[in-house]
Amino acid sequence: MDHYFYYFFGKLVTHLRNNVYKALYDRELGMFSIYLFHFIWPVTLPEQRQAHILFLGHFHNLEVTINMDNINNPVQPGKIKSGNLWVLDDFNPELILNDILRLNLNTVNVPIRVDIPSRTSLTMTINEAQKQKAVELIEVLTGKGIQVMLEPFPFIQGGQFGETEWNPADKKRWFMLWQTTVLNPLINTIATPYQVWGLNIASNLVNFESMEADWDAMIEETRRQFGGNVVFRTNWWYTASWSPQTQQAFTAKINRSYWKLVDFISIDAWFELNNQAVPSVEQIKSSMTSTEVYNRKQNVLQEIQRFHEVTGKDIYFGGFNIPALEYGLKFPWNEAVSPVKSPAVQANGWTAYKEMLEDLSYFLGFSVWVIGNNDPEYSYRVEPETALVIHDWYYDDTCSEKELEELRKELETLQGEMNHLQEQIEELELERGQWLVREGELINRIEDQQQILNEIKRLIDNGA
Repeated sequence: MDHYFYYFFGKLVTHLRNNVYKALYDRELGMFSIYLFHFIWPVTLPEQRQAHILFLGHFHNLEVTINMDNINNPVQPGKIKSGNLWVLDDFNPELILNDILRLNLNTVNVPIRVDIPSRTSLTMTINEAQKQKAVELIEVLTGKGIQVMLEPFPFIQGGQFGETEWNPADKKRWFMLWQTTVLNPLINTIATPYQVWGLNIASNLVNFESMEADWDAMIEETRRQFGGNVVFRTNWWYTASWSPQTQQAFTAKINRSYWKLVDFISIDAWFELNNQAVPSVEQIKSSMTSTEVYNRKQNVLQEIQRFHEVTGKDIYFGGFNIPALEYGLKFPWNEAVSPVKSPAVQANGWTAYKEMLEDLSYFLGFSVWVIGNNDPEYSYRVEPETALVIHDWYYDDTCSEKELEELRKELETLQGEMNHLQEQIEELELERGQWLVREGELINRIEDQQQILNEIKRLIDNGA
């Protein structure tokens, strides 16, 4: 599979949305299916590539299989559309590449597992088996032209605790060990030799964020060794209109010195927005400027803008998704927030964020949590409705008006051909009905003749 199909399909989605019902990707078949409302056409791809119609019906299914060499998804210049990987997944290249195409991504965040025995431990060991899987995947991704963001991922006590809970007593020593036993080896063995696009030096280490001078030194040392983008991902936050302490904590957060040293601000964006089980797009957008949860009335959009203004850096959601469950916008960080599945919650949430953020010049993009996971029960798996929203976000539509007019004319021609085929089908159905009637009449005549023959045979036998 390659980007040529998406090139064509993206134009149709953007300019002929009223005709496109749904796009789905069937990972098991490895085929991309378009479901079109009341019409279908054969798609001629650039370089004479063809898609083949399989069948017609009320909802017409068009399946194509295209060989994939280099991926060049049409993402707007300067924007980041990434996908995160979960450190315990298999890093199956086929599944990951499928999601890259399905969601129109240009970047993948590849984690390297760092085993840590407990929440207070200073022992940190790169897991070599998982690292090797990551390296093999990075070779595939870079070979396809996909940007790689490398990230050391703290895997605490076998994954029982998240990185936000890591809190050793001797934090000065932690900075020295993280640099020498984790960052430096990853730079020397992966980041530099494979020329990765970016290095996320750490994520969500809330118990370390106040140590500004140490982060300054770590970022500077990392830059000395590595020439790509250097970022530090911070965890989401909340403020409440009734809590001055939370507002002071946010002000302190965005004024830390090290933000001026990174290439852009990366946020793990799990903001608690809305109390409704299945909020509408408009309700979610309203909650982004005044959150409902615990009546905090947090203005998330305004605070993101302040983060940008104070630091002078662009904003990027380094980890973002919404569970496809009821109340997914209330506690999006909780993958089991409700037992009731609701793809609409996920789709509405992504739509609201897209409509509020897409046109902001300082918003760089996002990384979908997660891709490459084939578990249909996983609440963060991107549902088909959401996939369309993500695919269109920052879609780089380079189609000219002349090309659009040619496409419209081709569609009109093909629509006419389809109408003619439909008429032929109706004629054939009529003829088939007539033949069925004739067949019935012949069968009845044969049965009558058989009865006569049987009666003659009986008379002959009796006479004999």
